[in-house]
Amino acid sequence: MKSNGVLNKDKEFEWTKGPAAGSPLPAEVVQLLDTIVYPYYFKIFDQEDDKEVIERTLESLRDLADAFGPAVFANCMDRIGKYVVLLLEKKSYCQTNVMEGDADDDLEDVEEKDGEDDDEEEEEEDDGIDHDEIILGCTTDLILWIARSLGNEFLPYF
Repeated sequence: MKSNGVLNKDKEFEWTKGPAAGSPLPAEVVQLLDTIVYPYYFKIFDQEDDKEVIERTLESLRDLADAFGPAVFANCMDRIGKYVVLLLEKKSYCQTNVMEGDADDDLEDVEEKDGEDDDEEEEEEDDGIDHDEIILGCTTDLILWIARSLGNEFLPYF
């Protein structure tokens, strides 16, 4: 990428706040994001119930915004916005264990055997970490970094 003039002398991608067209990414990077990275992240948001995985995914999105600026969200901002809203409203899969499109009454009741505790509650009590609080922090950090990279272009999503 350095030979194509995409990286500066410090081996960092130079981007400017504002529209994605102002800091275009190389076509290969856009293709990688659109065909591999984002579909994988969206699958995580749709199906993963491990809150630590969601935390890391949000951190990764934040790091992408920091490193590559507004162009990194050019083809997926609506979808990312959807997940941000779900996380803020505590309606995402990791917070409810209800898949999108399922109603609460569609789920079967599962009876626990005597003496068995829910593994997730036990694990959360053991580590003493409130993962919902961390997810909220990671989500608001992501909003901040997206707003920083998009500038006034963030207004319609806000």
